[in-house]
Amino acid sequence: MTMIHHSLSGDTTPVNGGVIIFRTGGECFTIYTMDKLYREIGERMKSIRSALKMTQAQVAEAAEIETSFYGHIERGANIPSLKTFVAIAAALKANPADLFPTRISKTDRLSETAIESILSDLSPSKKRLIVGIVKDIASGYNC
Repeated sequence: MTMIHHSLSGDTTPVNGGVIIFRTGGECFTIYTMDKLYREIGERMKSIRSALKMTQAQVAEAAEIETSFYGHIERGANIPSLKTFVAIAAALKANPADLFPTRISKTDRLSETAIESILSDLSPSKKRLIVGIVKDIASGYNC
């Protein structure tokens, strides 16, 4: 099965031949085979997991699945059920939608998701402190 990534509106539409169109903004098309899509989802899971400094075993335990099964999902070699996919996203403190490819631009929601997950357990005052530090660091790159 092939997926066409079309970034014009903001919805997902099934069309003839099992092709799905992702529409998000811009005017570019990217064609995904299902294998490539599963690998990309797995790469996103791995990126978030790494940012959270979690092991595959920790994510698998939180999602209530076997570690080896999670490893196969992360590599794109296995396809989880919707229930398992949502459980994995919850274990990663991510919105399930953030694990799907949704845009073509180089700016990627993954880092935002990882930061949101890290900040989620902090008090409001600690969040403000960290956001201030990040702003200071970022302003050094906007010279």
